[in-house]
Amino acid sequence: MGNRHRGRELAFQLLFQMEQGGHQDLREVFMQFLPGQKANPEAKEFARRLAEEAWPLKDELDQALAAVAENWDVKRFGSVDRALLRLGAYELLHRDDIPYEVTLNEAVELAKAYGTDESPAFINGVLDMLRKKNPRVKTGPGPRPGAEDPAAGGGPADGEEEG
Repeated sequence: MGNRHRGRELAFQLLFQMEQGGHQDLREVFMQFLPGQKANPEAKEFARRLAEEAWPLKDELDQALAAVAENWDVKRFGSVDRALLRLGAYELLHRDDIPYEVTLNEAVELAKAYGTDESPAFINGVLDMLRKKNPRVKTGPGPRPGAEDPAAGGGPADGEEEG
């Protein structure tokens, strides 16, 4: 399992815990959760950055998701689906260094592992609609800001093999 995939999995779990536990302090959840997880430092740092950047934007992300999930109230999404959709929406709307194809694929893979039988198709459909309605979302690997910084996901780009 690649560092960025494991990092996304941990970020999803952090976002899920923040909501389910009614936590207000993300750093407290980091301190309780991340040390016990099997992952290398790069994956943990990627998870921390994703969660730390996405969590404060949850209201904005929910609004963006609600705009494309016709006839669905974001609060009625399953908890796993909601956490995965928030993470995916954050990547699509705020991370130009991650190609949308990678974001969609990773979200679907995590939905297969943690969601219901319907979750992968639901996640894919909602995130793909979000992508289509937001022209700033681009395809392919663009410039990778901070690629030298391991916390920014330095090393192999998303979708590339790790050595």
